[in-house]
Amino acid sequence: DSQILPRRSVVLAPGPINAPMLHTNPKAKEEVEKGTTLKRWAEPEEIAKVVLTICEVPAFQGTVVKADCGFIMRA
Repeated sequence: DSQILPRRSVVLAPGPINAPMLHTNPKAKEEVEKGTTLKRWAEPEEIAKVVLTICEVPAFQGTVVKADCGFIMRA
């Protein structure tokens, strides 16, 4: 059917997100922060902006979008 839009496949790979329920252990929170290049957790609002951008930009197609404050890049 010509009215059906093409399917898109995009994966969002967030890193640590600053949500109180996820960092109740201060030592663990510090260890995660040391492991990111930005030395902090992503804020929920930042992840929401990434999702909106993915939705608004059709060029994101068949890809993984990382929003991890550099967590994956850690040494």
